[in-house]
Amino acid sequence: MKVVISGATGFIGREVVIDLARHGHEVIALVRSEFSASDLPCKSIVWDATSKDSSTLISALRGVDAVINLAGEPIANSRWSAEVKVKLRDSRILGTQKLVEAISKLSPNERPKTLISGSAIGFYGNCGEETLTEKSAPGKDFLATLTHDWEQEAIRAEDFGLRVVRLRTSIVLGRNGGALEKMQPVVLGNGAQWMSWIHLVDIVRFIDFALTKSQISGAYNLSSPNPVRNREFTLKLAKAVGFPFVASMPKFILGVVLGEMSTMLLASSRALPTNAIKDGFTFLYATIDEAFKQIYSSTDHLEQNLMATQFVEKPIEEVFSYFSRAENLEQITPPWLNFHIVSKSTSEIAENTLINYRLKIHGVPASWQTKIERWIPNTEFVDTQIRGPYKKWHHTHRFEKMAGGTLVYDDVVYKVPGGIVGKVFLSALIRRDVTQIFNYRKKKIAEVFKSK
Repeated sequence: MKVVISGATGFIGREVVIDLARHGHEVIALVRSEFSASDLPCKSIVWDATSKDSSTLISALRGVDAVINLAGEPIANSRWSAEVKVKLRDSRILGTQKLVEAISKLSPNERPKTLISGSAIGFYGNCGEETLTEKSAPGKDFLATLTHDWEQEAIRAEDFGLRVVRLRTSIVLGRNGGALEKMQPVVLGNGAQWMSWIHLVDIVRFIDFALTKSQISGAYNLSSPNPVRNREFTLKLAKAVGFPFVASMPKFILGVVLGEMSTMLLASSRALPTNAIKDGFTFLYATIDEAFKQIYSSTDHLEQNLMATQFVEKPIEEVFSYFSRAENLEQITPPWLNFHIVSKSTSEIAENTLINYRLKIHGVPASWQTKIERWIPNTEFVDTQIRGPYKKWHHTHRFEKMAGGTLVYDDVVYKVPGGIVGKVFLSALIRRDVTQIFNYRKKKIAEVFKSK
């Protein structure tokens, strides 16, 4: 199947692109800049929703089977000023409007058959104790009005023969991003408000479900069958991440700090995925305990996790060969680390190889020794710290063959020194450093393999 996707570089979009590519679909991403999706297993086309020229979009949509529309400015990145509200609306409503207009200009035999379009549980507004199904009425506040208008633009595609699926997404939980990246174990207001949520894995699975099941159409609450109150969610989050206490944020302070956006955080949404269940969809993570167990899989609360993916347009054998040479690690490590290999216990890397390095951390010299715990050629290898700057460092490198190249996964589990004190006071600094290292690494890998 040939699929065009907007919002491909977002928290949900990235996983959807990888899932589609893994299932053998041809994916085309609509992006704002040439290189924004260069690390994903898809083609990309630069498109600006504010542009008056629709020729690029029409050409991109011609002959595709489906469109997945996930574009939209992050809803909780800043206070909702008048300018921010315009951006939130335009990024969703104007973008969807342009997509449908472009589809309308294609001949019937050139048009996509399906439009899967983003929406949100915010459609219903603040509903207190009411149980919400897809038949419930829309709310009246800013977010509800925005979401309602967003859906109306998507529904227009039905006039041109498309099957339209509207994804009323709840709070999306997953590793390395999304809502959890911004959340702290803090009870909001009195904590009695209902929170509808869904695991990232399940939302990706549902999009695949909707893409391949021709009977799926209309609105779908993408939320777990088991919403929880904010206080329960917060207590279980604190337990999952090992926080020793839970704080509270009174309603009036939230209002002072966040302004109108605080209404979204305090709104009560008890949405049920009635249509999804009726149509045969099953949730892998139906309870908040199951979701947190997967996301915070380690029983060691002091551990932290970082995951990254990158698509390289080279055969898996060539890509693995590059990573199997320790000297290449220097090439893809930021120069500010002054990273150098001192010695290896074997001439060729293999299981149980020991590698010694020298580096500088914020100008302070340090030594590092790692051991190759697992070595499966063209598939995976794992290096773990024997001694060095971290309390723990366990880095899994995986390689997956895909059409047109190789998807490279990095999954790092690490612990900062200093126990709970170190986690509280050093985590942000070290997280920033690790993120910068992997951002640099992505850039250099793309240069080495001359990827998109």
